[in-house]
Order: sequence, then structure tokens, then C-alpha cells
Amino acid sequence: VASQRRHHALATEIILIHGPVIGPDTIATLSEAGVSCLAVEAGTTLLLDREALIASANAATLCLVGVALP
Repeated sequence: VASQRRHHALATEIILIHGPVIGPDTIATLSEAGVSCLAVEAGTTLLLDREALIASANAATLCLVGVALP
């Protein structure tokens, strides 16, 4: 589930995922869509193949961050 929280201008570049799972395929899909940053809920989102996920994000120059939601 993706959420657009604040500015509509940023909605095409920043995606917030309310977990459960992301992986390298997620990064590929977001990169193809032109997304530049993925924020996931810290502590609840399962990272599939963590090393490959991070390598994919780096190769796509996609920012990947964990956020604590209230």
C-alpha cells in the first residue's frame, strides 16, 4: 500500500510503504516508475534478500529509508 502524505509534487518521487514486504523487485518497479525515494515503516517491513535489495537501490540511485510512524 502506497501513501501520498504531504505534497502532491513529491508523490511521484517519494513512496511510503506500510510494510509487510519489499525486495529487489520492488526497487526495480519503483525505479522504472521514476521514483527516487522509498520510505518503509521501520520495524514492521520485511526486507527480502537485504543485500540484493540495498545493492539494487544503490544501482538505481534510489533512496531507501525506514521511518517510525506514530
